[in-house]
Amino acid sequence: MQEKNIELERFSINLRKFRQEKGLSQMEVAVSLNIPRSLYLRYESTKNTPDIRLSSLIKLARYFNKSLDEFIN
Repeated sequence: MQEKNIELERFSINLRKFRQEKGLSQMEVAVSLNIPRSLYLRYESTKNTPDIRLSSLIKLARYFNKSLDEFIN
């Protein structure tokens, strides 16, 4: 369980970093991915990161042009 929490925290940190590198707001990303802003905010939250579906991970990876590994490393 601890390892899963560490990976989710890395995911959140990296997601925020990738978004900021592109100069995008959280709202812009949420709209582009057709997801609620509240859900995207939870993805970036290191405190309450939800379990994320593989399909959502793939969508994010494609959007930011990153590999899935880059989100958790």
